[in-house]
Amino acid sequence: MVVAAGVLAWSVGTTASGRVSASTDNRSSLFTSAVVDLEVATGQATQLLFDVDGLYPGRVETSCVEVTYTGSLDADVRLHGRATGGTGLDDYLATTIELGRMATGDCESFVADEALFDERLSGLTARHGSYEQGIRLAAAMTPGEQLALRASVSVLDDDAAQGLGSEFWVIVEARP
Repeated sequence: MVVAAGVLAWSVGTTASGRVSASTDNRSSLFTSAVVDLEVATGQATQLLFDVDGLYPGRVETSCVEVTYTGSLDADVRLHGRATGGTGLDDYLATTIELGRMATGDCESFVADEALFDERLSGLTARHGSYEQGIRLAAAMTPGEQLALRASVSVLDDDAAQGLGSEFWVIVEARP
């Protein structure tokens, strides 16, 4: 028995190329990527806020959007803002953003569950200007889950706001 083991070791160690080689079979390997995606309800504008001219004190503009998470794994969803231009009106825009639900997909049926932001628009872009600093909407949103947002804005009664403009993005972003 000892002699047979020695012969086997010697013959494996002296192949034609002088190297020891071996292989094994396994099932094929497969990698797939996950999907992280948010969709806006059909028929709704994709902008959360507004494109409004002629704001004046006392005029309140309101907009709503319903978002469905269509990803393949749970995701953290946050809201953040980004100033993209303008002449300073964001310092004079009283802005409220609420999280809730809509029964019929329009602002008239919106029911607020939580006030997320209630101050000047410039505060949103200054303190919540990136995903990392964003306002958390859902810690682990699951595929098929929905949320609704309502934003209201009005210009403050301040003469310094006259003739100013503001350009910005309000972004709803999901990450795993």
